[in-house]
Amino acid sequence: MALSPTLNNNKANNIMILEDLHLWGQASETAQHQAVKDFIQHNALDKHFEFISIETFSCAALQHRIGVFKHITTGMTFHLLPGCTHFQAGLDEQQYEYVCNHYSTDLLEYFPTNELDENGAHVRESVTVPPMLISRFAITESVWIAHKGFRLHRQFGDNHPIDAVKRHDVQDWAMRLGLSLPSDIEWEYACRAGSNTLFYWGNEPNPDYALQERHKDAMHGYRTFSEAEQGPANAFGLLGMIGNQAEWVLDDVPGYRMPLQAYPLILGMEDDGLDGILRGGWHDYGWSFNRATSRIQCGAADSGCSGRLVFRLADHKARQ
Repeated sequence: MALSPTLNNNKANNIMILEDLHLWGQASETAQHQAVKDFIQHNALDKHFEFISIETFSCAALQHRIGVFKHITTGMTFHLLPGCTHFQAGLDEQQYEYVCNHYSTDLLEYFPTNELDENGAHVRESVTVPPMLISRFAITESVWIAHKGFRLHRQFGDNHPIDAVKRHDVQDWAMRLGLSLPSDIEWEYACRAGSNTLFYWGNEPNPDYALQERHKDAMHGYRTFSEAEQGPANAFGLLGMIGNQAEWVLDDVPGYRMPLQAYPLILGMEDDGLDGILRGGWHDYGWSFNRATSRIQCGAADSGCSGRLVFRLADHKARQ
């Protein structure tokens, strides 16, 4: 039986609080549960995800209640992130000046518009990030192997992230499961978790949160680090976002005007011929590249990027 227009409008209004992190935070627990329920029904998520609960995650001064799901096919844990109607990615003018003086930078992190605010500073472009499901941690070796991922070059344990897999191979694997890599802006939004600081925990480096320069053990044998070895989660409850291993995103070049839907990557080929963007730094990198807004650009055929790569998944159907 078709729903009445009134019921449809009620569902749309309920889901609306998921479209903005501020509205979501102001909503009651009852309203949040109803919004998640209607979001699941609207996107037919129950075919692929099992809703577990809404949990509270805290990091530094931030705290968010987040819907937790299990991906039925893989068993991976996903978090339903509320969206943001005015997300300002990258650094502001003052932060950019500080980063230039205290850190090295690889790719652009400052994206001003021609508009000036009341203080004469350039206004950053704001974009809309819709609600999305994103995995709590990276694809693990056990999940990759169980779902017919090709033989891994290196293996360190079932609960360790996959390593040294090219972007088009993992995107091909993910799309067979109805999933996708996150876009560059989605990754940054997920990493920052409502913060506007250089790191998702604040403006100062803190090795308690990130596997950074504590594990320079290449001479004793390179390895990856499992979910249990990660520092505290960010305020969205996501693990290993900074200082674990470099993570591919969909984008080929940095820029915030790129569409959020899955990119038409060339699948199943030896080399997709594209430059990729890596986010999240790496546990042997310094803080210059282990920050929420830092990027590393890597050619698809660059042998220097064949290792140290890990992959996080998003559900592209739910964010369309």
